[in-house]
Amino acid sequence: QFARIVRFRRVHREMLESPDRRWVEAALDAGFFDQPHLVRDFQQFAGRSPSQTLQDARDDPPHFCH
Repeated sequence: QFARIVRFRRVHREMLESPDRRWVEAALDAGFFDQPHLVRDFQQFAGRSPSQTLQDARDDPPHFCH
């Protein structure tokens, strides 16, 4: 469980810092097997898709921990 959270946070941080990066590249670099695994973890940990979670963080950065 801890490793999944670390991967989730790593991808989230990388996508905030490099918004032009492709999700699948960030997912693979963070250690996800494929993009569906990334989506599943985002749904579990953030309750939203990766794109929705990233948009939330950009819209309201002071309240989103990354």
